[in-house]
Amino acid sequence: MSLPIETGTLPDGIHSLVVTATDAAGDVSSASQVIFRTENLISTASAGRVPRTGTGGEPAYLVQFDGRTDGLLHGVRRSYADSALTLSGTLTTPQGAVAPDVPVHLFARDGSGLGAETMIASTTSDAAGHWSLTAPKGPSRTLRIGYGQASAASTQARSTVKESVSPTMSLRIRDRTGGQLSFTGRVSVSPLARPYPIVVIEASSDGRHWQIVGHQTRTNSEGIFHLSYSSAFSVGGRFAFRASTPETGLWLQSSTKARWVRVR
Repeated sequence: MSLPIETGTLPDGIHSLVVTATDAAGDVSSASQVIFRTENLISTASAGRVPRTGTGGEPAYLVQFDGRTDGLLHGVRRSYADSALTLSGTLTTPQGAVAPDVPVHLFARDGSGLGAETMIASTTSDAAGHWSLTAPKGPSRTLRIGYGQASAASTQARSTVKESVSPTMSLRIRDRTGGQLSFTGRVSVSPLARPYPIVVIEASSDGRHWQIVGHQTRTNSEGIFHLSYSSAFSVGGRFAFRASTPETGLWLQSSTKARWVRVR
């Protein structure tokens, strides 16, 4: 007589099995103890091991980040020019075996938290379970690592990176005499999103105390702004100017460096 035993639900390791039989008189007898090992893993051609896939579900893996990437898990602040991020690490089974040939994806949701999450990069873990994904330049966002089917990629609590981004700004100033000033520049961040970014011009006579001059303006679809101003600077003198854009759900507040101009 033989009895099948389902071992798929047992944890990996060594187990013992004792079969007992009870007759009509209530006497109990035991067969010899059987020792067996379960290892619910399968091998791949690359000699790594991955868990068997359960019916209708993704196998469970652990996302291990490389040291440099691990330092980003507490959040990172960067300018738009430096906002591209490379995240890398290793995929393992809960038992610590490497998991090769597994799809790994990078998802992004904008900093407002209102937009849809989109997949921005994808790769496959190599023979050592290692993966590397690069997020292109972008505004403030939450980046998430997922594995398995892209449509419902599994994730872990510590597999997200919150990136806060400030736009890169430029400013040019033209003095047209008599206090007539022309300001032009660009707010570099993509996507700009509507309504386009607000820009204000600030002035200072000492480089420490600032006040807004003129009126606020918005960039065009390419992030370019123009503003002309004529007022108290007709008295002449040397002044510092800077352009600023306020914080939104998509980026942090940002300002250009102070530009000193002698107003004639």
